[in-house]
Amino acid sequence: MNKKKSNAAAQARYRERHPARVRAAKQKYNREHREEIAAWKRQYRKDHAEEMKAYRKRHYRETREACLRRGREWRDKNPQYHQKHTKRWHSNNKSWSHKYYEDHKEDFARRQEEYRRQHPERVKAVARDGQRKRRANKIRLFEDFTIGHESFVREFWANRCAICHLEQSGSRRKLAIDHWLPLSKGYALSIENAVLLCERCNAKKGGKWPWEVFDVRIVRGIEHLLEMQEMMYGANETKRAISN
Repeated sequence: MNKKKSNAAAQARYRERHPARVRAAKQKYNREHREEIAAWKRQYRKDHAEEMKAYRKRHYRETREACLRRGREWRDKNPQYHQKHTKRWHSNNKSWSHKYYEDHKEDFARRQEEYRRQHPERVKAVARDGQRKRRANKIRLFEDFTIGHESFVREFWANRCAICHLEQSGSRRKLAIDHWLPLSKGYALSIENAVLLCERCNAKKGGKWPWEVFDVRIVRGIEHLLEMQEMMYGANETKRAISN
């Protein structure tokens, strides 16, 4: 026992006197045994998962402000990686994300309003960039959606949102005609691709495929109605041409 203590004391003195040598030796060992160390760490995390989870929670509670500061600094230095990682995580945890949003709607709205107030120029720049891309896509696809198309679509959907069936009258949420299959994926606004959506459902869909956002039964129902919309518009146009 005494011999072990003396050896430990000698090693401690050596590390204290020669920190550069010790650091170089560690770096060399890590380089030469990288795969072994990585395998050992993976196995350790697997064998001690609950202990490590409890430790991380305790550590976060005790050093919350420092952890948040380091997180903000890392996100500022790595914005693209952070955005990519966040999207991947949310796509793999959709049910949790939806529940969290529903439980914290007021917090989300407050933070968004605060961000817009603190960064007005950045918000305007993002909006301008989105509008430029949208106009470019419309020009590239030769989008030609007329006032007559718009009137027919509003009448076909009975001035209600295709998803939540919200009626325009008596609601502060505006209804807008938009692409069912997104413009960003190469689909122009046409009579077979135009639906009436409220602001909330439209924002929820965004530039995603409908089946990535809404229940498959809703998607099938709307696609069936879009086929009917196209057929009815074609029939109306035929009648009008014959009458003229």
